[in-house]
Amino acid sequence: MSSSRAWIGSLRRGLPWFLALGVSWTPAVWADYQESYREGIGAVDRQNWAEVARYMQAAINENPREGENVRLYGVRFEVYLPYYYLGLAQYHLDNYQAAVAAWDVSESQGAVKGKQLRDLRAKREACRRAVAEEPQPSEAKALAEALRRAGKMLQSGAVAAGEISQLRGNPDFSAVFEQAPELAAEEAGAMDQLRLAQDKFNAGKAASDLAALKEAQSLAAEAESRLRNIVSQARTLHEQLEARRAEQQRIEEELPAPAREKPLPVPALPPSDDGERGGQQVGIEPRPGVREAPITELPPERVREQPSAPRKIEPSATPARLRSAAQAFFTADYNETLEILAATSFGASKAQAVGYLLSAAARYSLFLEGGRQDESLREAAAADVAACRQLDPAVRPDPAMFSPAFTRFFEAIP
Repeated sequence: MSSSRAWIGSLRRGLPWFLALGVSWTPAVWADYQESYREGIGAVDRQNWAEVARYMQAAINENPREGENVRLYGVRFEVYLPYYYLGLAQYHLDNYQAAVAAWDVSESQGAVKGKQLRDLRAKREACRRAVAEEPQPSEAKALAEALRRAGKMLQSGAVAAGEISQLRGNPDFSAVFEQAPELAAEEAGAMDQLRLAQDKFNAGKAASDLAALKEAQSLAAEAESRLRNIVSQARTLHEQLEARRAEQQRIEEELPAPAREKPLPVPALPPSDDGERGGQQVGIEPRPGVREAPITELPPERVREQPSAPRKIEPSATPARLRSAAQAFFTADYNETLEILAATSFGASKAQAVGYLLSAAARYSLFLEGGRQDESLREAAAADVAACRQLDPAVRPDPAMFSPAFTRFFEAIP
């Protein structure tokens, strides 16, 4: 059974569409530190140091171990050094103590080497000198500055939490949060951390406790980084889901209508009172009490004009054989459809034209299932369409029974 039919089978068993398409809801989806690192390196190239600090901190939260190779794009690879670049960002933002702390961790892991290591040591020493030379503020000024920084960081965390709340209220993101327990757990942890930061801030402000205010700032900064990472992951997952929905729609359009779970009747050939079926579309049930038209044979010269020469069998068996071919097609057994039609001759009748129509639809469905690789199937389908039109121009696919892709293909063949 082809991959497309296996996919259809999974839908019939009631699996969610994203599982049928192979979406894996694992924690790895939600902790893509490599993507955060790539975004951070892009910010380095643009010298947007605030963005560098944010993305590198997000990568560290997901994977603090430096040293592996990460593909940025194309053939550009770089060693995973988030602490090194976090220190570089803090250096350019004049946060010298934070830069020294990040570089100390980076050097201790041993992954940074060569020119980057020499640059790290030189800039770290410059940061230490700058810190040592800074005039010590008075206690009142230090408390005021700590209050300002901690309060600003708490505000940033609240903004990030508000963005998540807005996403949760957006119907387009409902599937993301419903299917992402890891995301919800991370949000709960970050909010707990933000509330703890608020408690530390309140206590530090009431007691004029400089250490408590600095701890509040640190906790709020980490919580804000985690919350913004959740926003980024939610948006990424939403884009992935939308892409898979579009792919599902494309597959549904290209498969025959019964494969999309529509209860469709097996097509029959309802002849009119004079034995013909003028202007009717395939897929309409026969009128009760109407006798099927007699089968006649094509002259030898007409048989040679057909794209494939079916094996002749007794005319009395042809109506049942056509119904069998239709049954096979509308249960997505396209090879069986072609085998039945190849072993049957319907003569110069509506039945023969409908046989060519079913043969064309079966070949085109196999062409689509094979990823549009076998051009011979498409060409054979086109030949069957041409034969169908030549034998009876009134026979055409009913859009309710055949896929939009095949209907467009049929109408495009002269």
